[in-house]
Amino acid sequence: MDLEQLLDKVSTGKKINVAVGTPVVLTPEGMTSHYKCTLVGIGFESYLIVTTPQIPGSMNRLGVGSQVLVRYMADGNVYGFESSILGSVGRPVRVTFLAYPKIVQSHNLRKSPRAACQIPATVVMNGKEYSGLIIDISRGGCRFCVRTKAADLQDIGVNQDVELRFQLPGVKDGYTVGGVVRNVSQDDCQATVGIEFVFQEEGGAAFQIQRFVDRILSVNP
Repeated sequence: MDLEQLLDKVSTGKKINVAVGTPVVLTPEGMTSHYKCTLVGIGFESYLIVTTPQIPGSMNRLGVGSQVLVRYMADGNVYGFESSILGSVGRPVRVTFLAYPKIVQSHNLRKSPRAACQIPATVVMNGKEYSGLIIDISRGGCRFCVRTKAADLQDIGVNQDVELRFQLPGVKDGYTVGGVVRNVSQDDCQATVGIEFVFQEEGGAAFQIQRFVDRILSVNP
């Protein structure tokens, strides 16, 4: 089946929260076998493109029309949906086309609810200061976004200790909170750092962060 024929067989669904490059797991209907793939393309609300599993016999189980369960993780949630195989292309690389999902289910893995926000903040890592924005926050941690060249962040690694300075909206005092880097994603001009908070005491910053999150979620659950 060629590329033009594949694109004629797409189905329409709703937008899903997944980025190109996200690892996904395919499970054929009625089987326990799991195939690890990577999302490499998205046709706008039409189809998904994943790498073809390089496992003997996988193509027999992932033929055109085969039903599969697709699962992936994003922003602390596990997402899953049912799909079908539209076809595959072998050149220039081997990829498989999936029907775009109509319904996507999710399960939140985080211990604490997280609220979207835009809070100016400074992170101190390896003796350097980076000014940016906290783009979401919970009692347990946050995501910090900074615009900088990728070369400037080569010394930032997972499990590294950091210090985060910020002021919550509506709170007079600023806070300095210790943390540990849990994940880093970046491109040529921007980086997003996942930070787990390490509080010295349960009051103060921890209390105010929880109040702020509760207030945001009460308006935008």
